[in-house]
Amino acid sequence: MDSFGHKYARVVVESSARALNRLFTYEIPQEYQRSLVAGCVVEVPLASRTLNGVVVEVCNELSEEERQYSLRPIAKVLEEAPFWGDELMQLVNIMRRYYAGSWYDSFQTVVPAPVMKRMRAMWAKKRILSKRKTEAKVETAAYPLIPLTSAQETAVNMICQSAQDGKPVLLYGVTGSGKTEVYLQALHRILEQGRQGIVLVPELSLTPQAVERYKGRLGDRVGVLHSALTEASR
Repeated sequence: MDSFGHKYARVVVESSARALNRLFTYEIPQEYQRSLVAGCVVEVPLASRTLNGVVVEVCNELSEEERQYSLRPIAKVLEEAPFWGDELMQLVNIMRRYYAGSWYDSFQTVVPAPVMKRMRAMWAKKRILSKRKTEAKVETAAYPLIPLTSAQETAVNMICQSAQDGKPVLLYGVTGSGKTEVYLQALHRILEQGRQGIVLVPELSLTPQAVERYKGRLGDRVGVLHSALTEASR
């Protein structure tokens, strides 16, 4: 620890960008100096953004290069219990050097799948929660019903009829052809019949966008369920 009682953390951020393929040094706030160790997941400022990252090393002294900069503090500790130990951290560093890969890609390769899944779920949860206020303000009038083309109208009718008959339907259309509007209007008609529908989103990070669109059309009838929700939210 330096003469001012400071401790520092070297962090790899959640990004595979070449420009960020390095360790970033941050000052450890007083409240985390006893608990923060290598392997903890943190939230750190980087330029004008805030990114998630993993502490690779905790140190008491700065290098000559690091002393030339005014270091910013870690914004928040997201997970104080380390995801992995020193041996695994060393293996990540060896792989990164040998294969000339990024820190983040090396973590994805070395870290056991269940651990990486847990970490991704936590980061995804943070992103979703950060947009909760925005989602809550969506007005139903934001996405009013719009006239369908003849092809869209045919698709909606087929989906509704197939839902009535309990048969599957495959909707094919190029990007920008209006498939989302077909889903929205088919679901709207099914709800008007007193029935229910489920919309599956292919990627957790797309949830806020999908929620905004469907709530904008269907209002409070839309519920959200995914792996990043807390037990209380479920």
